This record gives sequence, C-alpha cells and structure tokens, in this order.
Amino acid sequence: MKPKTLFYIGMISALLLAAGAACGGDDDGGGSSPTPSETSTPRASRQADFPDGFPEGFPLYPGAAYEQGLRYESQVVVLFTAPDVRSMVADFYRERLQAEPWTLASEMAISNNQTLLLTFRNEADGGRGTVSLSVGAPGAGTTISIIFALPGFGESSPSDTPTPEPSDSR
Repeated sequence: MKPKTLFYIGMISALLLAAGAACGGDDDGGGSSPTPSETSTPRASRQADFPDGFPEGFPLYPGAAYEQGLRYESQVVVLFTAPDVRSMVADFYRERLQAEPWTLASEMAISNNQTLLLTFRNEADGGRGTVSLSVGAPGAGTTISIIFALPGFGESSPSDTPTPEPSDSR
C-alpha cells in the first residue's frame, strides 16, 4: 500500500478516534468461525520491524504477514495482510480487544461495508487506536491496518491552552 494511502487511512482513523464514533457494523457474511491460519513469520521477528510506539503485547492476527509500518507525529500505522476472510479476522479482534488490558470501544462499517473499523483503548496505560479491516480482491484475504494514537495526541495541557484576555468593547 502506498504511503499516501496509509496517510489517508491514518487520518480517517484519527478523526474517528477523536470523534469517538460508535456504530454497529456487519461483517462479510461469514457464518462459522474457523481457526485462523498459522502461516506467518513468528511475531518476535516481526515486532523488531515495527515503528517506535507500537505497543508491546498488542494482539496480532495469526497468519498475518507484516507489510510495513510508519510513524507520524501523532500516530503509528502498521499494515498486515491476512489470508483469511474479514469476518474471521474481525472475530479474532473482537475477542482479543475485550480481554485485559484492552477494551473494544466501537465498531463501524464504512465504504459500502468494504472496511470495518474497530476502535479500542488500553485500560492500563490509556492508549487508544483503531483496527481497520478491509476486504481484499477475491481470494486475496484481508488487509489489516492498526493505528495507534501516540501519547499526548488530542490532549492539551494547561500550558498549551491559551488564556482568554479581556477585550475592551466600548
């Protein structure tokens, strides 16, 4: 995926994080929940390639291949491809993002139900982010984009907040 596309995915996700969007979404119609594929490189070797800011211990879909990761000023974006259909990948993240320290905050389908966004929080450290699951071409599996807001993104401290000054309106 091109860096410009990553940027747009990241920006959409950041806006959704900031807005706290919460909608129900439909998956791609998968009925049963087979076991995810187990064909990827072990997580330990992929973790070393991730950009700084990717949280240790975040659940990674088994069988997903690491594609690339980028760090922006306000977020980290990491892309994977999974050989399985989106409904299987979504079920994995729905389950894992409801186990401590993670909390699934919302779910929303966009782009004619071609993309599913799952927003989450880390209750232990206050981290938050979005897992975006996009349907690939027929037989191509699922694209997984994981976007984490870096500490301080969307927050302001008292020193960053301008102090209103009285105006002389006579």
